[in-house]
Amino acid sequence: MNDKKFAFATDIHGNLDNVDRFLSEAAIRNTDYVIFGGDIAPKKVAVQSSDDKALVLNGSGSYNSIYNFSLLENDASKAYRNGYVLLPEDLSANELQHLYEVFGKLEKHIIQTGKYKKNICTWQLADFDLLETVFLRFFVEHIKSDEHSSKLYNVLLKKLLKSHISDLSPEKLWKSFINNQKLSFLYQNKVSIQSPQAARLFHLDEENYDQGELKEIITCAIFMKDLYNSLIESFSKSCKHYTKWIDVMENANLHTLEGQKKSIRDLIQRIAQFQNQTKANVITLLGNDDHKELRYEFLRAEKQGILKHAGNRVVQIDDVQVLGYSNVLPLPFSFDIWYKNEAEIARDLQKLKRQIRDEVRFTVFNIHMPPSGTSLAFGKIQSDEIEDWGSDAVRDSILETQPSHVFTGHLHESWMISGKIQDRIGESYVYNPGASEITPRLLYGDLNDPDNVELIT
Repeated sequence: MNDKKFAFATDIHGNLDNVDRFLSEAAIRNTDYVIFGGDIAPKKVAVQSSDDKALVLNGSGSYNSIYNFSLLENDASKAYRNGYVLLPEDLSANELQHLYEVFGKLEKHIIQTGKYKKNICTWQLADFDLLETVFLRFFVEHIKSDEHSSKLYNVLLKKLLKSHISDLSPEKLWKSFINNQKLSFLYQNKVSIQSPQAARLFHLDEENYDQGELKEIITCAIFMKDLYNSLIESFSKSCKHYTKWIDVMENANLHTLEGQKKSIRDLIQRIAQFQNQTKANVITLLGNDDHKELRYEFLRAEKQGILKHAGNRVVQIDDVQVLGYSNVLPLPFSFDIWYKNEAEIARDLQKLKRQIRDEVRFTVFNIHMPPSGTSLAFGKIQSDEIEDWGSDAVRDSILETQPSHVFTGHLHESWMISGKIQDRIGESYVYNPGASEITPRLLYGDLNDPDNVELIT
């Protein structure tokens, strides 16, 4: 009897280091069929700083939270290999970390309407200093490069000239805006604008400051209070460089497509190199955290003879046919483009099963959604209660067709709850080794001997 050695890994989520381990182990074992389960592309997002570090944002996704960056990796390329989409920023890691501590305190209404909802009393001098330095640079660039903001700035200049205030550069305009915020700080803390503390806030010598100079600064700041609202739209645009990350965290699916494409292209390159060294056949599948557009990357690779993509279709390699299916039942997160109800999943699987040929020796299912009624679909998704999140339609399809092997995933930690990675439905052997997103959970075996599988972690 000829060997039919297989290797299976699922829910890799772009972890290329685990892909390397998966393919390396498959090569050592002279594997015939290397099968990737769904959720193959990265879903996590990190910012790549100008000094090539990777940082992630801590916070709840609300402007009412204190946001801050924490260092993920000193080497951004390592974060990428571990399954992070990288968003490049032109600020250093230290600037990003300091900046977002401030932006946690800056409410969106400062930017959008120029009004405070939050108490500014808790601000520190360093917070104002950061706005006057790092923030200033981008505001000035925006004023000079954005046509609409330039027009607003020129209108404001004309108003200031009529008020006998001249030579207001973008730098001075921004400083006046910050001084206005400092006034709010003084008023809310009930600090006299003629006090040494006020002088220190405006960078004057608190022991020997000119009362007239302080009065002039404050007069200009009060005047600016009535004028800077006309530039709020411009401020809002200049702030997008910083508030972008909040949008990314709340709408990550809008920002990850290009990052997922890059990761998949690197994955395909690894598969091509693996095939140059072995005679193994590679089968891929997308899952509910993958953009649907990624199928075109795999189909191009299929035309080049690198792999077979079993995305909602049946593919055959010699005497093995693989039915692949990516859709899942609705969940309270991830891309709803992959969601279908039980009736829709049942109809899809019925159509796919018509492509199965009875004369082919081995029929294998590679279905991202595990079947219900097994030890492979447990999860704590909406509460602390353990529930069966498997699909009845998938189970019924397995019972009707009785494939020799069914490879599933999706429920990352089911094995932690049940202690099992293998089950039976009739004569079919069903597997869910758990996610290889963080640590590898790689399954190896032989189609001729479904009872004997080896899990490599």
